[in-house]
Amino acid sequence: MYDFFRLFDYPIILALSSISRKSELFDIFVVDTLTKNSFKMLPMVVYIVYESFAGNRTDRNKNFAVFTLLGAFIALVVSRAIQDLSPHHPRPLYAGIEGFVVPFGVPPDFLSDWSSFPSDTAALAFALATAIWFVSRRMGLFFFFWSIVVVSFPRVYAGYHYPSDVFCGALLGIASTVLAHYLFTRRIENLVSFFASRYERVYMLFVVFCLFEVATVFGDLRESAMTLLPLLH
Repeated sequence: MYDFFRLFDYPIILALSSISRKSELFDIFVVDTLTKNSFKMLPMVVYIVYESFAGNRTDRNKNFAVFTLLGAFIALVVSRAIQDLSPHHPRPLYAGIEGFVVPFGVPPDFLSDWSSFPSDTAALAFALATAIWFVSRRMGLFFFFWSIVVVSFPRVYAGYHYPSDVFCGALLGIASTVLAHYLFTRRIENLVSFFASRYERVYMLFVVFCLFEVATVFGDLRESAMTLLPLLH
């Protein structure tokens, strides 16, 4: 499978390498600044909070935050399962691609032990963008563009992912939110509405906590798990 993707991946990677290390400022901006969670995920999370608690509280977005979290959760779980269960796929940084130029600002040994396929970051970003599309076509299209340019492009440019990793991650994210849309039945909507109205403050705290974890791509939880799990054996 990965050999097939090379026909798609390598020309794009080598084309991007032709502009790599031409400008340290550009490389640092793309590799370091745009990959920070406050740039790539926070704008979408802020909009989700606005639609959930401060926007036009119509029937379609009363449960918007929980529906969004369900889609994001499915995307991350499936993405992680594919990475763990499929053959290891080294990132472009470590694949020995002839002609690939590592941009300025790429940290040494970045996720060197993690398989690159698919991109869980792209899966999460496109899951959020798809959820936003369900409540606002205009903002949804904007955040699809955001997910391509701000979230996905830097990860390919830096050599963290192949274009096919991002493309398949995007499809996974979209499919996960569409699945969440069909799983989010009227009974679940009524249950969430009941909880939100009965325990409004607890509900808001829960949503904000979960969206914070989404904005940081569950970084704290993942780091804690990687630290604690070896101690349990």
